[in-house]
Amino acid sequence: MKKFCPTCDALVQPDAAEPSRCPNCHKALADQGATAASTSAASGSSRWLVTGAALAVVAAAGAGVWYSRGARDSKTVGATAAAGEAVSGAAAKMAAAGLSAALAKPPGGADDGLRKFATGLASTDELASRLQAMVAPGGLQGLSAQVRRKHRVLDSAALFASVQSGKALAVHSLEVAFLAKALFEAHGEKVALVVESAGIQTPLLLSRTRVAVQLANGKTIEPLAKDAMVKPKPLAEAQAVAWWLVLRAHSSRLNADFKAANLDLTAAEAVAPGVPAVQFAKGIVQLEQRLEEPGLAACEAALTAAADPLAHLFLTEALLSSEQPVKALQHCDDALKIAPGLPEALVAKAVVLLRRAPAVPADQREAVLADAAKLLDEALKAAEPPTGARAAKAQLLTLKKEDQAAENHLRAAVKDHRDVESALMLSALLRDKGRFDEAVQAVESVGASLEDERVVMAMVQAHIGAKQLDKALELAEKAYALHPTHPTIGLMRADLLRQNGKIKEAIAALEPLRAGADGERISMLQAQLLIQDNQLAKALALVEALRAKKPGEREPAMLHLVALAMDNKRDQADKVAAQAIADKVLKPMEVVELWLQANDLPRAQKLLEQAVDVPKPDPEMAATLAALYTASGAKDKAIALRDKVAATMGDRAEEFKKAVDQGIAAAESEAKAMMDAAAQPGQPGPGPKPAGPGAAAPGAHP
Repeated sequence: MKKFCPTCDALVQPDAAEPSRCPNCHKALADQGATAASTSAASGSSRWLVTGAALAVVAAAGAGVWYSRGARDSKTVGATAAAGEAVSGAAAKMAAAGLSAALAKPPGGADDGLRKFATGLASTDELASRLQAMVAPGGLQGLSAQVRRKHRVLDSAALFASVQSGKALAVHSLEVAFLAKALFEAHGEKVALVVESAGIQTPLLLSRTRVAVQLANGKTIEPLAKDAMVKPKPLAEAQAVAWWLVLRAHSSRLNADFKAANLDLTAAEAVAPGVPAVQFAKGIVQLEQRLEEPGLAACEAALTAAADPLAHLFLTEALLSSEQPVKALQHCDDALKIAPGLPEALVAKAVVLLRRAPAVPADQREAVLADAAKLLDEALKAAEPPTGARAAKAQLLTLKKEDQAAENHLRAAVKDHRDVESALMLSALLRDKGRFDEAVQAVESVGASLEDERVVMAMVQAHIGAKQLDKALELAEKAYALHPTHPTIGLMRADLLRQNGKIKEAIAALEPLRAGADGERISMLQAQLLIQDNQLAKALALVEALRAKKPGEREPAMLHLVALAMDNKRDQADKVAAQAIADKVLKPMEVVELWLQANDLPRAQKLLEQAVDVPKPDPEMAATLAALYTASGAKDKAIALRDKVAATMGDRAEEFKKAVDQGIAAAESEAKAMMDAAAQPGQPGPGPKPAGPGAAAPGAHP
């Protein structure tokens, strides 16, 4: 009796000696209940719909095409039905893992449009030629190592439709392989997925993983590759689907959609348990969510299962961010053991050394810089130096205080090599020097994509420096159109709307970001803008919800007071302030400053009098109260307070008295100026100012 193997994603006949193990992969077989469910899913209506549609297209093509391919009746049915079983089986597992119907479509499936295209071609060679022709501007394009693209990972039918519509797409070779598989199987050919096993392999990050389809005659089809595979080896379709889900999870991660990323990774484990790339991706997601310890542990566990030099380098960057340079160096050396002379590893190790250089003793610094220079020179000899090599060389020159040489090097890298990393570094250097127009031009000149948020940020910062807020906002809007869910771009856009005086638009721009990982921080920013826009009821609702979650945090408490004060709920504000002071969430002086900004001098004075009514008063609060006494015409009380507090200050008494006397003089001067102004015709007299506290509240804008 056949059983279902979750790893191979197929029904198999187990050996009598090992009835619970797959005879192919030797992994555990599903139990009878799981077998029945999987068999049912694989042989359900979707299978027969796929086959029936393919037969209908073949019949419509005419007898000439039928015979030119030779006995296609059984061949087409068999190949297409097998493809339907594999696709529907993976789809069932993806749906069971929690993916919605729209996202539970695995790659390798076909729709009517794809099938019609494939069956309308006369031969396998013609199909291969047409597939190759899809690699062109407006069609399939390989992912660039220089650009951090957050491309949308599509199932094969959707990818084919996008290509047919002329949309430019950046894709991984795995996505193209699944598209090729779907096309050849719809054409009636039996194909298998293969992966390159020669050279440097990256089974965790998949960045250099080459995947292709292999025809029955042994020919490999890999449209994005310039050279044929050297040592292709079979790739189980279940593992390939898991890899594809990992790619989609990374795309979601780069857009900070961690919920979607984790759903895809859960589905990947269901489709093919034990794939190291899935474990590594889970670790990366945890690192992005600032869960450094479990994230690093997951990534390092995956590395013990699969050697991947670039994955070691990914961890190098993460370890540098968490201030662990020694461990970062270890991962660089591990990468170089796997792939001696790997240019990316040479650059990564040089960057770690450059980061450490300022902290090492002066007598050792020159040796560290020399080691970094040697590594970079070696990396720059590569036919295509890796991303960051030229920028790292400029950083080395800067550390050696050769600033002009660094700028010249960056300009050459931008002009001669259109190097994005160098353009970003040059732009930052020019911004520091106040040369904002040149900073924009440096990034624009390399044709850098707005899909990379670093490019957007560099150009926006240059426009802001040049006081071109309208241009900065225009650029942010373009980036937002490309990445409507990216938190950094969304937050930048909201802040530019605020700076351009579009407060209501800024509030609306923050709303969708509240569902992300930084939802609480976004809610804080939105509450600040609501206060600024006098939408106090909404602001209070947000702040009160935040305080319920984080009662011990200072900023929500301060915003709570600001909103209550501006809404003239001052008695309620007094209660909130008293509790916050008692709980040591706020300092009394912080509340005093709030009431001073609100021009509510009686409340400020009352709070100060309570605070200084102790054996040893706080000098700052005492000095502030003395100034308030003076402003209200009670200079004698100010002097008495000065002397009382000075008596508790020992050898700092005279210093304190001098500071208070200066405050008293300043308060008298301001009071006189107000009286003089009131005496002038048409001038407002003294009295409370209408200004509210929101304008000077802590963190009053994003």
